[in-house]
Amino acid sequence: MEESLMTTLCAHCPAWLRTLESCPLRAESDSLGWLMVLFSVIPYLVATLVSICLVMFRTTRFFILAVLLLTQQILNEFILKRLYRMPRPNGACATTFGMPSSHSAFAALTFTWVVLHLINDQTSRKWYSKMLNLLVVVCFYIPQPLSRLYLNYHSIEQVIIGTVEGILLGYVAHVIIRRVLIPNPQHQFWRLCARLNLANTMIEATQHKLESELAR
Repeated sequence: MEESLMTTLCAHCPAWLRTLESCPLRAESDSLGWLMVLFSVIPYLVATLVSICLVMFRTTRFFILAVLLLTQQILNEFILKRLYRMPRPNGACATTFGMPSSHSAFAALTFTWVVLHLINDQTSRKWYSKMLNLLVVVCFYIPQPLSRLYLNYHSIEQVIIGTVEGILLGYVAHVIIRRVLIPNPQHQFWRLCARLNLANTMIEATQHKLESELAR
């Protein structure tokens, strides 16, 4: 009976929400369900925003973030899900494999990237500005894995594995950037960025901090 109801709700879900895998599986009066739909759509909005910022500002920071998000999606959708081949929970409004959760991986990757960036921020940004950025990240990204459970798109196991994947990917990327790329301004990666006419804001921020310390 419950599965039949879910199938009916899926059939009445707007096509664009089915495409984004963000259908509500409760009554229309379920405000929490629609809030979870909003959180579930956030990754698509963020990916669009990052792409727009990359085109507008053409900086290495946005370029690296875009590459990371693209890498995470390719890893999930074309490699890990095809290796695990684990179905989604019964009644989910999607027929693709569910292990690991791409939304959870996206949320964990973005959260890890932003937090580590704030911790190692080389600019003169005030502490309260960093805390505000952290608060925004927590409010927007932490509920995403919960939304996937609430909307019945993933099991707890799929969400946990996706979250661990995102954290590991974000941490590894941060270590590579801080310990390999930034100490070596002549690295091939930065040369590629120069060919793409991208402003190297990450190297510039490091140099700015060093100059400030030397001036003291």
